[in-house]
Amino acid sequence: SYFGAKPLQIVGIHVLAGGVNKYDIAAEVYNPNESFVIFFSYYFTVGDNKTVSKNTFLLPGESRPVAILGIDGSNALNSPILIMEKLHWQRISAHKVKDIKLWQAYRLNFEVSSSTFLAVSAKTGMGPNANVIQFKLTNSSPYNYKEPEFFVGLYQGSSLVGLLPLRLDAIKSLETKDIDLRSFASNFNATSVILYPLINIYGKDAYF
Repeated sequence: SYFGAKPLQIVGIHVLAGGVNKYDIAAEVYNPNESFVIFFSYYFTVGDNKTVSKNTFLLPGESRPVAILGIDGSNALNSPILIMEKLHWQRISAHKVKDIKLWQAYRLNFEVSSSTFLAVSAKTGMGPNANVIQFKLTNSSPYNYKEPEFFVGLYQGSSLVGLLPLRLDAIKSLETKDIDLRSFASNFNATSVILYPLINIYGKDAYF
């Protein structure tokens, strides 16, 4: 470990319907360290197969899904295993940031409102055979972000039933955007949205 940094914790792994003969694998991972950003690459093994590898990071104290989306449905769904590698730590100096939790919450203040779901079965003659997910996304922080990325977690009660990627060109402070997404998953029903920003707010590139 690096200066006593605690290991990342895998909270749970979900296999989600991802579309026509596709599925998504999402693992919820928690960074228990209060002053380290942890960067890593990850992939899943499913039986004898392994998925592509992706790079990501977790902010101090952050818990969110890491996922590989759109995996071919011909692969067996035997209990996927998350492999994390190439971990490196970035310590956040207490001289620069006094209260890390507050500092992060102040910057990642995104609000979701007016979410609506329209399942395929509820639609008639409305174009492509897809579930419709719509909501308003407000950047309630005082910061302007360029090319911010998010995972949109779709929940039925407290259960994660879907995960969609969202990338914006930009979102300015106090700006509200109308988000309109499609999911091709079958037997899909969601009651709420949780937004997971994938924004390294400690890097200058996040802002404009």
